[in-house]
Amino acid sequence: MTAEQIANLGQVLCDVLDGFGFMFAEIPEPGAPLPTPSAALVARVGFTGPQNGLVRVAVPGAFGPLLAANVLGLEDTDSPEAARFGRDTLGEMANVMAGRVTTALFGAQAVFDFAMPEVRDLSNAEWREFAGHADALIFQVEGHPLLLQVQTGGQTP
Repeated sequence: MTAEQIANLGQVLCDVLDGFGFMFAEIPEPGAPLPTPSAALVARVGFTGPQNGLVRVAVPGAFGPLLAANVLGLEDTDSPEAARFGRDTLGEMANVMAGRVTTALFGAQAVFDFAMPEVRDLSNAEWREFAGHADALIFQVEGHPLLLQVQTGGQTP
C-alpha cells in the first residue's frame, strides 16, 4: 500500500470511530510500547468485487463493551447490555470500516459484496503476530490499542 493509501485508511478509521462510536483515534508516538492485552478480540470482514480483500480490526476485550456503550448511549460501560452487545458492535464497526475502506481505495463507483462480520477471541500470540505485520496500522482509542489491517488481493474472475 502506498503512503497516501495508508493515510487514507487512518482517516477512514478516525471518521468511522467518530461517526459510529463517538470515539477519537490517534496514532501513538513512534517507538511507544504496544501492550499485549490479557484478552483480545478480532473482527474481520471479507469483500469481493473488482478487488478481493479483507479488513481486520483487533482490540482488547474491554473495548467491545466500551464501543457498545457509546453506540447504544449507555452511561455505564460495565452494564450487562454493553457486555452483551460488545462483540456484535465490534463486528458492525468492522463492517462499516470495510464499506468505507473499499470506497476510499477503489472509488464510489466500484461495487463490492461483503461477507458477514466474524468476531472471535484473539490469543496473546495472535495479537503479537497481528501487531508485527508490516501492513498493520496501530492506533490508540480511548486509552486502548486498536490494530487495523487491510489486505487486498487480485481481481475477481
